Amino acid sequence: MVEYLIRRALSGLLALIVISMIVFALASAYPGGIMNAYEENPDVTAEDYARLRAKYGLDDPVPVRYAKWLGSVATGDWGTSFVTRRPVLIEIGDRLGNTLPSWGWR
Repeated sequence: MVEYLIRRALSGLLALIVISMIVFALASAYPGGIMNAYEENPDVTAEDYARLRAKYGLDDPVPVRYAKWLGSVATGDWGTSFVTRRPVLIEIGDRLGNTLPSWGWR
């Protein structure tokens, strides 16, 4: 029984890792990336652009970016919304109440 539980826990962990890699790859594959909004802005200088790339860690190799991203997700630091400038987890929490009743939870 213990061996079965260990196998299930390890397979669940492997599934979570694979899913996190897929989510990271999809987020990274966005055309133009997160810097796309700044490329066409005439107010953003080349120095500003380079500073923002460094701030978001876009100059790091992909494995390093994935490790940083995974660490942030695991610790609950999901970043800040570009639209509202509020933490993403607070944005999700604000909308969670509207979602849960549709699942039949009250």
